[in-house]
Amino acid sequence: MSRATLRMVLAELTSIQTSDLFVQDSINSCIAMIRQDLYNEVPAQRHSATSREAAAEVAPRVEKLAMRVLQALATRAATDEEGQSLTHMGGNTYRPRRVNLVTLGFVADSGETRRTSSKRAATVWSITDQGRAFLESRHE
Repeated sequence: MSRATLRMVLAELTSIQTSDLFVQDSINSCIAMIRQDLYNEVPAQRHSATSREAAAEVAPRVEKLAMRVLQALATRAATDEEGQSLTHMGGNTYRPRRVNLVTLGFVADSGETRRTSSKRAATVWSITDQGRAFLESRHE
């Protein structure tokens, strides 16, 4: 299934409201499986051999890198530039992990902006309740 299809299915599943606990549990299981697939995703530019090589190289560490980003944003909301500094990651490593976390619903635009080192406005990203719940579930 393509990433776009997974995202669409995830959005549909998360919008379903039911009082039937069995149905809700089944929906939650499906959501968890889709999120896991998206969480471990390593995007690459298909037209670029070097991008595909880089994606293959980082693939074994994707989950660990995403957790570093999520944990950093749990301590404080941050722009991408600030997040890179907090996690000691380069932009080409940090941004794809943050984008993936946004797709999963674990991180969201806070509605605020801050100036970057180049004096441009940048989105401030913050962890969501779903992101906090995910972190807590990983510590149990």
